[in-house]
Amino acid sequence: MRTFANLFLFFFMVDGLLSIIDDLLAITFGIEGLAPLRNLNALATLLLAVPMFFSLGFDRRLPKRMFLPLLLFLLWSTVGCWPLTGLIPLPKLSLLAAFLQLILGTLVLAYQRYRSGSLQLRPDDFSGTSFSLTHTLGYFAVTLLCLPVIAVYLAVASVSHQVETQTAGFMRIGLDGLYMKERSYRQGEKEVRLSGMIHIGEQSYYKQLAESIENRKTLILAEGVSDQQGLLKNRFDYSGLGNALGLSTQQELAFDARHVDLAEIETIDWQDKEVSRPHITVADVDLSTFKPLTVEFLNQLGQLLTGNGSFRENFAAYNAWLEEHMTPDLYDSIMEDILDRRNEAVIRHLERALNSYQTIVVPWGAMHMPAIEAALEEQGFTRSTERERLSLAYASIPVGELIQRFKEAPSGQN
Repeated sequence: MRTFANLFLFFFMVDGLLSIIDDLLAITFGIEGLAPLRNLNALATLLLAVPMFFSLGFDRRLPKRMFLPLLLFLLWSTVGCWPLTGLIPLPKLSLLAAFLQLILGTLVLAYQRYRSGSLQLRPDDFSGTSFSLTHTLGYFAVTLLCLPVIAVYLAVASVSHQVETQTAGFMRIGLDGLYMKERSYRQGEKEVRLSGMIHIGEQSYYKQLAESIENRKTLILAEGVSDQQGLLKNRFDYSGLGNALGLSTQQELAFDARHVDLAEIETIDWQDKEVSRPHITVADVDLSTFKPLTVEFLNQLGQLLTGNGSFRENFAAYNAWLEEHMTPDLYDSIMEDILDRRNEAVIRHLERALNSYQTIVVPWGAMHMPAIEAALEEQGFTRSTERERLSLAYASIPVGELIQRFKEAPSGQN
């Protein structure tokens, strides 16, 4: 057991050192030559960590104050270092985690040197009986008590990672709330601002975005699928949910801007137009361009969110429709309509608008941002600035009031 414990300490320290060197080479010179060796050592460290965790429960001689911090750090770094993910750029976060790992390992070795006079665990450290039933039962009892907290953390970290991956970092789950990012891209005198949006959020969030638009040759490309043929049976309205949560909705976002026709954004003559206010136009598609099953899905979803009847009944109908129709192919088809098709539309209009406007603002849902960002970079735009706004604070959600409403709701009306 002593050899195994010392081996784990060795791999933990080497993992931190290799990570620091590899990250510094990548950030400074763009060299990633140590990545294979680093990944191999990291895998070995994680494989050793699993039996080390159980060994702490069965061998009472292993010093827990030395090894538990190392195991917790490995758990934290393995799930992406949440909640620092998104708050710190990935290359710098990886380097910071590597330094923290090396510092933590050094402190553990310093403690071992203090307690026994050696950097390694010595034979004297393993004197006495290794197994104690009381110790083992106590260790795993405490572990069971901590499991709910660990499970919640892992779940939140996993969801956060998925959200940031799907939105290219335009949405971040923080400790105090949900954050949305705005990134600016420049090419010469042209600037494009991509502002990740959310349907329901803090009133201050929408107000800050609206007030940040400067009064110059600026065009706001707003989102909003039209329905000229009346295919949508239930209008999507998030105000009810927003009111229940004590929040505002994207529909309440009001820009002090002059509406212009989409057809004239490429040929606008600034000598005949006012420039005291920015311009705004809807740069989306019509519902008639969607496939029939996509329209049917949106009607089912609209019925769930805003339709008549109880939520329980609407949810049952929505779930029954999903069970009958939803397949991986249909899901891909729906995503193609509500994401890809709309992305193509706004990118096309953005390219047209750049001929006439100096600044383009695109306040669209965060899921749309990766494709729009990629299109900008293909056109030669480079990221210049980035800012983050708190879109939804956990503290502002009236949890107690919502629970009370749920309890008081009559059967079938909650």
